[in-house]
Amino acid sequence: MNKKILIGKFGKPYGVKGWIKLISYTTISKKILQYFPWYLISIKKKYVKSDIKMQQNYKKKIIILLKNIHNRTEIEFLNNQKIFINEKILPTLKYNQYYWKDLLNCQVYNNMNINIGIVTKILNNTIHDILVIKKIFKNSSKKTILIPFIYPNYIKSVDILKKNIIINPVL
Repeated sequence: MNKKILIGKFGKPYGVKGWIKLISYTTISKKILQYFPWYLISIKKKYVKSDIKMQQNYKKKIIILLKNIHNRTEIEFLNNQKIFINEKILPTLKYNQYYWKDLLNCQVYNNMNINIGIVTKILNNTIHDILVIKKIFKNSSKKTILIPFIYPNYIKSVDILKKNIIINPVL
């Protein structure tokens, strides 16, 4: 099975000649241009590297021009379209490295080894990423908690093989 993972999205069109901004979810923004083909699930479209006619950096953003696109009107349909790739094309990581996708469904424990919950989502707020944890305690009024992914202030350790994350604060 070819599992698709989200690596970015198209932003707003740029200029009048058909350029569009790319919003990359990769740690190094330019890496998004190394992973092809791109899949746009909502419009059932596939883009391959040869579909990109030109690319350039603009104010810490990437903008691209696709082949057969000649003006802003022709590219507007891609605004906010999510970009997916096949998971199998990601490079193999070294020991003790992981992708954000690997953190999903990890069990989260506090520094007293009490199970807090499970990671259900990762949010990016441009300053740092935030783990969304679904709490396992039924008697709590909050169903989820947010933990900034900051070593060592909040995140003490991550063990991807065991699917465990230890956090510093006692909740």
